[in-house]
Amino acid sequence: LERWRALVGRELPPTLGGDLAAWLDSVRAEFPADDVALRFFLPPPEHRVLVTPRDVIERLGVYYVRRFGSGGGFASESDGRGLVCAVAERSCVPNYNLFNIRYEM
Repeated sequence: LERWRALVGRELPPTLGGDLAAWLDSVRAEFPADDVALRFFLPPPEHRVLVTPRDVIERLGVYYVRRFGSGGGFASESDGRGLVCAVAERSCVPNYNLFNIRYEM
């Protein structure tokens, strides 16, 4: 983690070490007999516009957020409280929050 911190030039989230270890354990459990290669890359810069859920609801009538790890669908309706929507040329991320914004800058 120290090398990662040096490369990004900022403090990393305090839970990152434990979260990363738990994720690596899940990879090891899923592929117990296989070698797994991890590759990291720096994505190209992307211009995003942040809009409020209220803007989306006024324009589209509903605000959906992604559902992670649930077997019952990919999105659910939300009031968007505590979130913003990041819109780029080829993508839209409705689950953006202040934590995401701080660590992407």
